[in-house]
Amino acid sequence: MVYYLEGGIVPKDNAEAVKWFGKSAEQGNADAQCRLAECYHFGRGLPVDKAESQKWFRMASEQGHAEATRLLRQYTFPRQ
Repeated sequence: MVYYLEGGIVPKDNAEAVKWFGKSAEQGNADAQCRLAECYHFGRGLPVDKAESQKWFRMASEQGHAEATRLLRQYTFPRQ
């Protein structure tokens, strides 16, 4: 999945990366949830959507994903 974001091994394809992050994120993979959140936050492979970004960062953070927790704080989403 990450290879599609970075390119090199396979051609860079943000939409393909989002597709695979989404499949894995829906199955509860915290790392994929964090990556998908970043894609929504920065508009990689889909339109920017801060609400979706926040949702996926929170899901990953709730599973103990340290990077998602850090990014959730860094992007200063209001607490709900």
